[in-house]
Amino acid sequence: MKFYKVSYVVAIILISFTIMGCDPPPVPEKKPVIRPVVTYKVPDFVEGRIRAFTGTAKAALKTYLSFRVGGEITQVNVNLGDYVKAGKEIASLDAADYKMRVQQQEAELARVEAALIQAQAAFDRIKQLYQKRIVAKSEMDATKAKYDSTMAQKDSVTEALKLSRKQLTYTILKAPITGDISDVLIEAHQVVQAGQAIAAITTRGPIEMEISVPARLIGRIKKGARTTVRFDALPDNKYQATVKEVSAVAGETSTYPVTLILNNKGNKIKPGMVGEATFMLKATSGDFRVIVPAEAVVGAPGKEYFVWVVGPETLTVSKQAVTIGNLTSTGLQIKAGIEPGTLIVTRGVNRMEAGMPVRLLE
Repeated sequence: MKFYKVSYVVAIILISFTIMGCDPPPVPEKKPVIRPVVTYKVPDFVEGRIRAFTGTAKAALKTYLSFRVGGEITQVNVNLGDYVKAGKEIASLDAADYKMRVQQQEAELARVEAALIQAQAAFDRIKQLYQKRIVAKSEMDATKAKYDSTMAQKDSVTEALKLSRKQLTYTILKAPITGDISDVLIEAHQVVQAGQAIAAITTRGPIEMEISVPARLIGRIKKGARTTVRFDALPDNKYQATVKEVSAVAGETSTYPVTLILNNKGNKIKPGMVGEATFMLKATSGDFRVIVPAEAVVGAPGKEYFVWVVGPETLTVSKQAVTIGNLTSTGLQIKAGIEPGTLIVTRGVNRMEAGMPVRLLE
């Protein structure tokens, strides 16, 4: 019986040594997850801040047209949006009364001219008789006075006739410049007064744009400064502009009007289009900030913020605490925590882990 017990123990020992001498089965190696990310390289500090101001385009020259005389509109020859050349007939008035006035004054002038001829003949005859001492000087003076009066009457009627003829030409309104009809304010058979606007014409070429600048920034914008303008209706185009005027008086909204002039090459910009002018304004002591895309900053408990920084050599990410500033039209200000040239993650920030390898996307 003892023999069997000894043999059993020896067998267990031998089996144990056999098992210990065998290598364990290989464990499959777990490959790290390489996360594709979109990154942003923090730019150098700039000595200024980008500011954008909205405004509306308007024609550099817009002229309202009106008749110099009043009357009833008989014909309107243009429509809104028409392109007209200088001298084009825009509208006309009923000229019957003005023609009648010209005819009456022409007849009056003919009568006065005939009377002047008679007065001249009478004066010449009386003058000869006076020289022969046949008539008294008083009779010659009376004849001379009548001649002078008739001459003055002729001058008066002549001037009145000139005015009436001018007023007759004023019943036809012509375009003073070449451009586009931007307003038509009257219709046929409407009675208008002298000086009443009936249409507007705008020139092609340079376009103006008026923006409103807050009082705290107006001192940084100078006449002649250059800027870039984009319009909502022309998203693929960028236009260079120059500051034409800077108002010294605030408007109704306590902002200061600033007028820009743009080169409207191709005449794509139309009056009324809304756009945005971007300025790089001179910096103040509080303006020196790093600007990064707002989506790159992650909020942590306790009003703490951080970004994920990509190591340029290891291509792994690490968490970097930052102090944020104001949110601007170009991004979020970072007061402290990162330096220019730092590569930070802008997409997928919520799926990052410290030490995670990443692949940079274009």
